[in-house]
Amino acid sequence: MKAIVFHAPQNISIDDVAMPKYGEQEALIKVIQVGICGGDIHFYDGSQPYANYPQIYGHEMVGRIAALPDGYDGSLKIGDLVVSEILDSCGKCYPCRHGKPNCCANLKVIGAHSPGAFAEYAVYPLKNIHKVPENVDVDSAVLVEPYTIGYHCVERSEISAGETALVIGVGAIGLTIVDILKSKGIRTIAADISEFRLNKAKAMGADEIINSNKEDILKRTLELTDGEGAGVVFEATGVNSIMSMTQDLVAAGGMITIVGLTTKDVAFHGLNFTKREMTIHGCRNSVGAFGPVLELMSENKLHEKELLTKKIAFEDAVEGFKYVVSNVATEGKVVIQIEK
Repeated sequence: MKAIVFHAPQNISIDDVAMPKYGEQEALIKVIQVGICGGDIHFYDGSQPYANYPQIYGHEMVGRIAALPDGYDGSLKIGDLVVSEILDSCGKCYPCRHGKPNCCANLKVIGAHSPGAFAEYAVYPLKNIHKVPENVDVDSAVLVEPYTIGYHCVERSEISAGETALVIGVGAIGLTIVDILKSKGIRTIAADISEFRLNKAKAMGADEIINSNKEDILKRTLELTDGEGAGVVFEATGVNSIMSMTQDLVAAGGMITIVGLTTKDVAFHGLNFTKREMTIHGCRNSVGAFGPVLELMSENKLHEKELLTKKIAFEDAVEGFKYVVSNVATEGKVVIQIEK
């Protein structure tokens, strides 16, 4: 089969590789589309600390079941359109024992630690696979995995209908957070420096937008919340100074939910932990979110088509990655079309 092989930073090619082998508890998937994640970009540019070369990356996959193990008697069938969870947890460590397999101490990610879906075929554990509802098409299904991240963030925030949320950073994940919030009836403010992204947030239902290149985000947020601050602030920029700023943007007694990634220290004023009694939740991947996201898509409660902005043909993937790296701020989700 053919696959996009990452040989080294900024060195990828489409190569002939061996077909992956599937075990007794796995299925072989014929890949149709796979999204390019921010993590994949970091694998490409060499800034991802977990990178291992050579490797076949890619995890935002939709495809059809090509083969099942002998003796399989479950509900999946050859030809089913499916998506798959990407986490392989040990089931034994503290987080696994406490319902947080996404934080497993021995976590392996399919498409990162092991070969993924930037290929004609990929292998996934049967327990990870979800059949796509008949009224959800391929262009929506390829977005399920990133939407599960946004769904998990909103679940972690414990926010209720009628409250106000502020989402800082409306790249792909920030936009999914906005969309999930609006599906739950939450008044949502979106902040970013990109007009393109802010327009996407508005198309997904954001009630207010703040271009923080043109407006003071703190002043505007307080104006929009009667001086209280947002009940929940979602941080999706990965900028440590913005993470620190969340303590001023959140209402007293509110919650800060952080999904952005940074390797730098983040400063919080010690008195705010008691004076404001704020809660800070981190978010990593997702738990139990694939089913709910597929249901929301099936019920037409999301605007996922707004997120998908470009398709790149499999044979053009090498130049396609260069394009994505150079146009991050003016594209939503870009996918590789593996099967025509």
